[in-house]
Amino acid sequence: MVDFGAVAGFDSAVTTAVRHVSSPALTRVFWIATLVGDASVMTGISVAAVVLLLAWGSRRSAVVLGALMALDPLVSVWLKTAFARPRPPVAGMLINVPTGASFPSGHAMASLLCFGLLALFALRGSGPAWRKAVAVVGSLVGVLGVALSRIYLGVHWPSDTVGAWAFAGVLIAMGWVALVVWERARGPESRPDLTPRRRRRLAELAVVCGVVVLALLMRQAGIDPLIR
Repeated sequence: MVDFGAVAGFDSAVTTAVRHVSSPALTRVFWIATLVGDASVMTGISVAAVVLLLAWGSRRSAVVLGALMALDPLVSVWLKTAFARPRPPVAGMLINVPTGASFPSGHAMASLLCFGLLALFALRGSGPAWRKAVAVVGSLVGVLGVALSRIYLGVHWPSDTVGAWAFAGVLIAMGWVALVVWERARGPESRPDLTPRRRRRLAELAVVCGVVVLALLMRQAGIDPLIR
């Protein structure tokens, strides 16, 4: 077991500050946010993103996203086993006690990896600036919301989320390098023309993927309800 005494002060200060702003309404908001980072929901989001990227013609991005999201849970479990950090006190938890060790936060790690890669793909693309801005802001909201929810609900120490972001950052860097090397070796990726018919099919596919993710979110909400 690794000694986390060096970050005890940081963890205590942030946890105390979060508890001072708690309220029933805020608890509901963070409950929804934490469900977004759940393994089943993140899997649904990842699969939907891969399908849409393939349909859009971004095959390389789809491969990188799919490969890294498949690798993420393996890395997370390995890290949890290696660090073996205990969870925060059960008395402060607002949801059922999660399984596994505390460091790093699997929710925070997966959400940054997925949303961070999608923001990266948007920035690398040729779309308008407003679309790139929406992708980056949306990714930031998702990442921060999931990470803060784990602290607010009492199932992770703040340093668990910071560590998770660091490891996710390494995986994102791997994805970036893979795309750059792939492009230099094979040249720019050719994509099909987006005719009105193809745009309509993409929109329909996006709606279907959104419905599936929403169904997963609602299903998970019924399985693991708030306990306080």
